Amino acid sequence: MLKLLYPACFYPNEDGFTVIVPDLPGCVSEGKNLANAFELITDAACGWVLDELEDGNPIPEASNISTVLATEYPYGFTSMIILDMDTYAEQHGDKSIRKNCTLPAWLNNLAEKNNINFSQILQEALIQKLNILPISSIFFVILPAIIVLNFTLIFLTNSLTVTSAEQAQMLQNPNQKNPM
Repeated sequence: MLKLLYPACFYPNEDGFTVIVPDLPGCVSEGKNLANAFELITDAACGWVLDELEDGNPIPEASNISTVLATEYPYGFTSMIILDMDTYAEQHGDKSIRKNCTLPAWLNNLAEKNNINFSQILQEALIQKLNILPISSIFFVILPAIIVLNFTLIFLTNSLTVTSAEQAQMLQNPNQKNPM
């Protein structure tokens, strides 16, 4: 299974969130709330990567999340998104490649007797040979990102909860530290 992880920059705005995936040039989306933003940027990024794969281009390497700073707009934060390319390709991909391969007759006969799906075996072998991130290791990458996201959301929620009096005080004294 092909699962990819990319850092994405989330920026709150009046209409919800704008999201940018810096490693995928031009991959931008918006959502009316955080959950919707995650859903839509994941869809956009999967589409971006699938187009590249179908055109025979390499998959861009993901940056380390610690090097991606969401500083383009105020209150931005960075989080990892997970791209399940197999599921996305099943639903949206329309390009398959037929490959012919040669193998010993005895191996072919034995595999057919055991109802082996040759295409599936070839896909799994290629994924393993290409060192594409296995599902079991994704958990160890995602868990720290989820923890960071939770702390970021708590900070963001606290940052956005400012009373009118606090806003007026911040406007009058812009160099004063935030009273929150």
